Amino acid sequence: NDIDDVAVSGRLVFGEGNWIVDAGYLNTDPDQGSEIDTFTIGGGKYITDTTTLILSYANIDVDDGDEADVYGIDLDTLLDLGEGSIKLHGGYSKAEADEGDGDADFYAVDATWYPCNSLGLGVGYGYTDGENTEIDTYRVAAEWFISESVAASIAYTQSDDDNSSADTDSYLVGIT
Repeated sequence: NDIDDVAVSGRLVFGEGNWIVDAGYLNTDPDQGSEIDTFTIGGGKYITDTTTLILSYANIDVDDGDEADVYGIDLDTLLDLGEGSIKLHGGYSKAEADEGDGDADFYAVDATWYPCNSLGLGVGYGYTDGENTEIDTYRVAAEWFISESVAASIAYTQSDDDNSSADTDSYLVGIT
């Protein structure tokens, strides 16, 4: 069962307070099942020169009529190691389904090590705690900065659902 995703997102940093506005759109089109559109908006600021705090809202609209609202908070920081750096991320989101049976909490932590300015190697872990599901998600990724503002990336993600045998493997290739 294949799933095709198409995503567009952007970030604007403005003002003397280094305020941030994020926006995004994701279309998920599985071979089996209903198409899903996700619209996201977020806002926050740089709380230090290398640390951001973002609050976000997403609306998930499934073609079969289901809908959910997701509220999130994310904290990112970049630590200078002298020779290279490491980016740390932590996040929490709460999903509230209109039908009431799809509510869930999402937790995520990840780290990306930059041994030099053009290469990043990352690992991550996520946990989903829903009414009828518990999912552990593991991720490894690499990104290579072609230029200062363009990066090519690859990632592998494995998700294990504790309440079913429906485990998934995902592969991502991207340009950002």
